[in-house]
Amino acid sequence: MENLVSIIVPVYNGEKYIKKCIDSIKNQTYTKIEIIIINDGSTDNTQNIIKELEENDNRIRILNKKNQGVSAARNNGIQLSRGKYIVFIDADDYIESDMIEILLKDIIEKEVNIVRCNYNYVREDGTIYEETHNSIYFNENKYIKGIDLIDKIIDREIQ
Repeated sequence: MENLVSIIVPVYNGEKYIKKCIDSIKNQTYTKIEIIIINDGSTDNTQNIIKELEENDNRIRILNKKNQGVSAARNNGIQLSRGKYIVFIDADDYIESDMIEILLKDIIEKEVNIVRCNYNYVREDGTIYEETHNSIYFNENKYIKGIDLIDKIIDREIQ
């Protein structure tokens, strides 16, 4: 499927927040998505919650596995993905309804390989802290393409 976006969500003991996360993904304005939930050995009620979510939306696929950490879970998600593009979302996060549409538009229009967005951190008391990412790798006014990105990373590592 053209421009299918694979959204990979690793989760470990996320019963408190996984439903809100997946609901925010399901409600995207860009609908050509698959949602791959990697249950990384949860011991709480996460498995039952995600199973119910999967039963109600055919875009959701689940892999239940023993706990190996978030990096291994993301790699498992990549192996299962069928999309042209991959997005990682943490299970305790939720996203704006147009996030995928905006990121995909940037990738296509700017002809870049990677996009990254800012985020808001919501504290336990409900206050919001806005986080922005301005660095040599990601800057909202600068787009770095393929080999140039690799060169910048290598140059940075050598210095």
